[in-house]
Amino acid sequence: NTKKGWYRLDIGHGTMPLYEPDTNYGGAAYPSWMLGELPGPDDGEVERTARFAGTSHQMTIRVKSCGEYYVYWLQPTPNANYVWSIDTDVCLHAYPLAEEWRNMFYVSETEDDLHTDYKKGKDWYRFTTGFQMMAESPPGPQFSCGTKHPAYLNQPHPDVENGVVPREVCIKKKEKSTDCDSALIPLL
Repeated sequence: NTKKGWYRLDIGHGTMPLYEPDTNYGGAAYPSWMLGELPGPDDGEVERTARFAGTSHQMTIRVKSCGEYYVYWLQPTPNANYVWSIDTDVCLHAYPLAEEWRNMFYVSETEDDLHTDYKKGKDWYRFTTGFQMMAESPPGPQFSCGTKHPAYLNQPHPDVENGVVPREVCIKKKEKSTDCDSALIPLL
C-alpha cells in the first residue's frame, strides 16, 4: 500500500494518465487518473484532483515539474481495489490483430466464414495486416473484413503529436445503416 509522500513515476511516460483509463487497467479494479494539466517548471507545486475509473471517488494530490520528470505527492488509496496508475505507452502494450480476414479487401464467401470480436473485451489493439489501420470509410460489400458488421472510423487517424484522442467508431449494421459510438484511438 502506498505511504503518504512524494513519488517519481519512472516507467511509461512517468506521469499519471490525464484521461480516464478502463477499469482493471494496471491490475486493479479502479485505476487513477488526474484532472487538469501537468504543471510547467515555473508553476512550482500545484494541487490537482485524482479520480478513480468507474467510481465517483476522488482524492487531492500535489504535482511538481522537476524539468525532465514529475513528482507526485500521494497518500494511501481507500483499499486494494484502488491503484495509483502510470500512463504507459499504449502503442507498446496493444494486442495485435493479425488475422488476414481483418483486411478491408477480404470478403467472406459465405456466412460460415464470418468472424467476430464479440468476446475480445475493451482494451488497446493494433492492426498488423493490410494497411495496419482501421478504415476511415464504410467498408464495401456485405461480409467485408470477414465479418457481418465491420467497423470503421468516421474521422481521420490522429498524428503522433496528437497522442490519444477520442474518435467515433461506426459499425455497419445493414447496407445503408450504421451505429456510431466514441472511443479513444492512439496513432500506433
